[in-house]
Amino acid sequence: MINRLIKELRRREVFRSAGLYVGVSWILIEGASVILPAFEAPEWAMKAIIIAAVIGFPIMLVLAWIYDVSSAGIEVQPDATDTVIIP
Repeated sequence: MINRLIKELRRREVFRSAGLYVGVSWILIEGASVILPAFEAPEWAMKAIIIAAVIGFPIMLVLAWIYDVSSAGIEVQPDATDTVIIP
């Protein structure tokens, strides 16, 4: 059961999306930690950015599970099939 779930997560590229989200969030938080004090932003602004990144993570996981971004645009992921169809 766990192996099947991990296979499906890999097929839908959820791990790749999660890694990309964490990396971009980290860069934004680090950039904000440098830029916000320079503009004398209130203390809650940094907390709001971190909270938004944390809340956005599970939302991104669900969207990565459902949708696939390809060169043809955004498409709904097809369900996994156990049979292989050879053209």
